[in-house]
Amino acid sequence: METIVNQKRNALQVMVQILELTRKGSRKTRLMYGSNTSFEQLRKYLEYMKAHGLMVEENDIFSITEKGREFVKAYRELEQILRDSRTEIHKPFIRNTP
Repeated sequence: METIVNQKRNALQVMVQILELTRKGSRKTRLMYGSNTSFEQLRKYLEYMKAHGLMVEENDIFSITEKGREFVKAYRELEQILRDSRTEIHKPFIRNTP
């Protein structure tokens, strides 16, 4: 993932990060620190993703669902398409300098 200092993440980026942390099952604390969110922010994301079938909670352990895996895959594919098209758009403007 491309990172730029001080670049704010959007909600989709945060959700994908949280979902990736739940691949092997995770507790809230790990998800909070791993996604760099506050407890309140995390609570809202978890509720949203559970309500939409992207993850499940069992015995305080959060795990990604098949739908969640498909969501992450689709997001990563779209991210790659956008990255590739951005490269294509900027190619004519790149100058070769010695």
